[in-house]
Amino acid sequence: WAPNYGGWQDEWQAIEQLYSSFKQPLGASCIDRLWEVTDCFFGGSFDIPVENRVRLDRPYCRIDRDALRRQLSPKDEVEVKNDGDGNANYRVIRSNHISKATAVNIYSPAGSMVHDDSGSTVLLQSKDGDV
Repeated sequence: WAPNYGGWQDEWQAIEQLYSSFKQPLGASCIDRLWEVTDCFFGGSFDIPVENRVRLDRPYCRIDRDALRRQLSPKDEVEVKNDGDGNANYRVIRSNHISKATAVNIYSPAGSMVHDDSGSTVLLQSKDGDV
């Protein structure tokens, strides 16, 4: 949850619709800033002046990481400063990944990470050491 995230407004709206479809609304509080146009600065290399900009007529929004975390975290499942809103359909866990990559797509201990046509399975270890 370290950085704030950003995205095009239409892409964020598609994410909101997807989450709402499985009863996990994200809410407007997750957006803390909206720019109606997006200014991009690519100067400083290839002899392009630093002050040159490209203006895109596309809204861009900044997603507040703390608000998103509260929205996606069940009540009492996160730190006090980010207390969850209690409406998440899952739990947030803190754990260690126990697999060690020994070669491309080969992990030790065997079966600790599996990627197949049904998705990915990862064996986790709690911060207390229990698997």
